[in-house]
Amino acid sequence: MMRARATALLLAVASASPATAFETNQRLEFQRQGLVGDQAFAASGIENVNLFSGNLVLTLPVGSPYPVNGGFGYGFTLVYNSNVWDLIESPGETPPPGEVVVWPHVEAKPASSSNTGLGWRLSMGSLIRPTGAGNRSSTQYLYVGQDAGAHLFYDRLHADETAVQSVHYTRDGSYLRLHTDRPDGGYDVEFPDGSKQHFIDTTCTPEPPAQACPTALVAMTSTFGESVTVTGYEFASSPTVTFTDPHGRVQTVFFTDIAGEHVVDKVVLTAFSTPTAQTATYDFVYQGEPGASGSTVRRSCKHDVSPATTVAVPLLARVELPDGSHWGMSYNETEDCADPTPGQVVADRPGTLRELTLPTGGIYRYEYGEWLTFRHLDGPPPAADFDTSAGVVRRIHLEGPDDPCADDTCAWVYESISPSFDEDVFLPGELASYKKTRVTSPLGHDHDYVFSQGPWIEKRTTVDPNDPNNTNVSWYGWEYGLLLRERIYEGSAPPDGAVRTVNYGYTHDVIPEPPANSPTGPADRWYNTNRRVDWMEVSDTGIYQFVDFDGLGHFRTVDFQHGGGQRTERSPDGTVIHRATTTRYNRERGATSSRTITTTSLCRDTRPSRLLTRVIPIVRMHLGFWVPSTARRLMGPKS
Repeated sequence: MMRARATALLLAVASASPATAFETNQRLEFQRQGLVGDQAFAASGIENVNLFSGNLVLTLPVGSPYPVNGGFGYGFTLVYNSNVWDLIESPGETPPPGEVVVWPHVEAKPASSSNTGLGWRLSMGSLIRPTGAGNRSSTQYLYVGQDAGAHLFYDRLHADETAVQSVHYTRDGSYLRLHTDRPDGGYDVEFPDGSKQHFIDTTCTPEPPAQACPTALVAMTSTFGESVTVTGYEFASSPTVTFTDPHGRVQTVFFTDIAGEHVVDKVVLTAFSTPTAQTATYDFVYQGEPGASGSTVRRSCKHDVSPATTVAVPLLARVELPDGSHWGMSYNETEDCADPTPGQVVADRPGTLRELTLPTGGIYRYEYGEWLTFRHLDGPPPAADFDTSAGVVRRIHLEGPDDPCADDTCAWVYESISPSFDEDVFLPGELASYKKTRVTSPLGHDHDYVFSQGPWIEKRTTVDPNDPNNTNVSWYGWEYGLLLRERIYEGSAPPDGAVRTVNYGYTHDVIPEPPANSPTGPADRWYNTNRRVDWMEVSDTGIYQFVDFDGLGHFRTVDFQHGGGQRTERSPDGTVIHRATTTRYNRERGATSSRTITTTSLCRDTRPSRLLTRVIPIVRMHLGFWVPSTARRLMGPKS
């Protein structure tokens, strides 16, 4: 099995203690799908590149949004993720004493979130019961959003609170709430804007062994009671799903079966009435149609167990629009996974999207390369190593198939530098590990993003030497995957001299205690506490402090202090001038936790130190990337 090469950093911390592989309820941080709420994205129109993992997320509109009332509405979006495989890990062989850790075995399955061909999803969202298909937990519910992002529910919002029966919460910054005791026996998934989706249980014949039957979405409701009703199921045995809103508009999604998968066949939407038509039809065409056998694709290069290294899957070839134009897709289907040189690993490209043809005739072309990320293995430090993922390395825009552009003057170039040793951001020495993503624009301007990738989570207790009864508890490692700093350059990045530097600070909720006899806990620990922005400092502007958190993902106020140091604005009496802006209002104030929010030292300055990202609800910053709070934002006017 091909693995990342060993590096100096790994050798420096190698241990004689072997680590065992683990099962996780969710994907590892660098394998996640969707517009992850606490990570940074390079956003450009329909294209979004995860700057930590290189995952490509495309959002293609299917028709226009349908407003219902006020801010409530709905719409359809076809979403693509280049992390197209579910990588199921099982224990590897135990290494001889004194050797480095042995990697787990991996079975690569087509992503269970896909319902429109490999990597593609068209859905309003789905709730998966414990043990249901796509949920590896036997006790927790899982919500998969419109963007394929997975959100696991816990019985408490904060680990130190008393659980309330039949109420569950996410802890990944999405602030979803699940009620499992509805009068009809169904479930309500509630969102921070007050809207909710209602699901009911279904039956399946024959019922899969040791696996729960799917649930079905039956209604989407606003805060004030307006409701869109849903009939039919997304899964097999239901040929259609119909959405009917209070204005009498009806939207229908048709399904078909290809390669054993239930996939979208066409979408028929209400259109502006004309003498000849009152609907608009979007047809989904798959490779090899009208046959139903699918296309043979090489599995992920990490696949090293039975079954075979190839698999038949539906591959979406075109989406035909009502005006006769279309979106076109082509893929990397038969990639060679052989190591090109000793000690090297090829990018894990099999099954990924190679080209997207636009309805205008333009072409978006994608090239993938190796993105290294320091990952945690089950066990105490130093049970870690560098893993690889297939991240975008070139994003090329062409005017058409005859466009002669073949160099970087028509491309955005992404370079993943891991580990990155030239950072002065502070983390505890033995836990410090950074990765840097450098994005170069077609004009040759560099933009650096620095992330934490220290793969262990650790609790430390310190005692005041002057007062043995005074102890302080700090957690380290919870910042894994968060954006710490960005630098913007005019031209190529020099050793210093960035045009602008932005630092980010974060806080987090209470971190659950690790399970007994497990120093680090399972991999989904990174999803097990809400992490959010605390402040950001822009070198040529000032400091933005986000305050008055409402407990539901919103800050009420942004406090802005212009400048910094000698440039700080002051009143005649020397008082520092602050300007406060109200950003959100929640009529009922929530609580962050029943104990003080823990923070971690990061920046060397005179302010109380906090750790660095930004989790601002869907703000497209002047710096050119996007940090969404929840995939629900894809649903148009609803947000």
